Amino acid sequence: MIILYIVTLILFIPFFFIYKSCIKESSIELKTLLIYSLGITILPGILISPLIYDISPRFENITLETSVSVSIISLYFLSTFLIPIYIINKKNKNKNKNKNIELTYSDISLSKLLLFLSILYLFIRLILYYKNTPLYFIINNDVTGAAQSRQLVQNKKLIIDIPYIGATFKIFISLTTYLFFISYLKYNKYLFYFLISFIFSISYFILDMQKAPVFIIITNLILIYYSLKKLNIKLVFLITLSLLSLITLVISTSGNANILHIIYSIIDRVILGQIQSMYYMFQYLDPSLSGFGYDFYFSSLFNQKFNALPPNIKVIPYIPLYENNHTLVNVNTFYFGDTWSYLGWLGIFIIPLIVSIIFYFTLVFFNAMKKNAIYLCLSITFFSFYPITRSLTEILSFKYFLHYIIFGYIPIFILQYLHKHLKKRYEYRKN
Repeated sequence: MIILYIVTLILFIPFFFIYKSCIKESSIELKTLLIYSLGITILPGILISPLIYDISPRFENITLETSVSVSIISLYFLSTFLIPIYIINKKNKNKNKNKNIELTYSDISLSKLLLFLSILYLFIRLILYYKNTPLYFIINNDVTGAAQSRQLVQNKKLIIDIPYIGATFKIFISLTTYLFFISYLKYNKYLFYFLISFIFSISYFILDMQKAPVFIIITNLILIYYSLKKLNIKLVFLITLSLLSLITLVISTSGNANILHIIYSIIDRVILGQIQSMYYMFQYLDPSLSGFGYDFYFSSLFNQKFNALPPNIKVIPYIPLYENNHTLVNVNTFYFGDTWSYLGWLGIFIIPLIVSIIFYFTLVFFNAMKKNAIYLCLSITFFSFYPITRSLTEILSFKYFLHYIIFGYIPIFILQYLHKHLKKRYEYRKN
């Protein structure tokens, strides 16, 4: 197995050049997916796991055979996933110029409207649900209560947001943050609007005590800055401020004030936390389609086996690290874990190809749509949260794609049309 692992490291060399090309030539909206989701939360972990499987608490009970096999197969999954990005980049070689982003008065005007509506909705949400939110318990120094609140929310036994409507405004507030930031970087305008949208976008997710969305929003801002301004002292300051914010957030949610321990836990969580469960799935779960339809639209219409617990819940008892964690609802994993758990070796051969085809057409769709700055920012939001490290079923069933079409694209399109129509009527009456 060690020899096989060494061969894998050698094969990693051509993969690295393709990966580097994808990062260099991709447009703004794919940067976080490539650099953070693939390059930080997946790639380092699968490369080092065969070396630390017997010393890391995250891989307790995992064998050398499992660690090497999963790492090799995951590298194949990653390579296949990069193919559509590579093809699109070559096809649009002279079109993915981030500095060519143009913002119109209509973009800014509509963004102001989206920001106003998002702020208004947040206040409504605070009035209705604040005392049920994890943030309420954290402010009252009740870390256990916050964890239990999060568990109840994830299990849909506690409501802290208006169903469906809340999803739309989370998209609105995120994309306005990116648009006003781009406007500030390109034209040195609308800094105030950016700061307001940034504060409220963080507030949306802090209310749920969700660390990952906050970190991804900040990562997007850093990569947008780098794409438009390149490396300078302001970017270093932004990165430092982001790290301090993340450490503060971890302290508030964990109750642990040991800075060194927190830094270690962040690195451990980011590099190994997103991939560990797929090793346990491969070693302990027998492939079965049971649970494939869990939590999907109209899932109650299907049989009980179809709605059984999915792999990211079934695997929890096999992970020693979570033995005493009674508030954990599910675990994240690179989509290899779900692939193995549902279809075994058959899935390993065919699913990466299917996912690549789906992702290719997704890229084509958003590539055509992003000519408008508003939709470019929607694309940034969409790809930065792409469920490659969360759920295979959300990709295959188009649940994630439909989520952004229904709660993002359609509402924005309607508001854009109304905004344009009302503006014309106003100008007509004025004349």
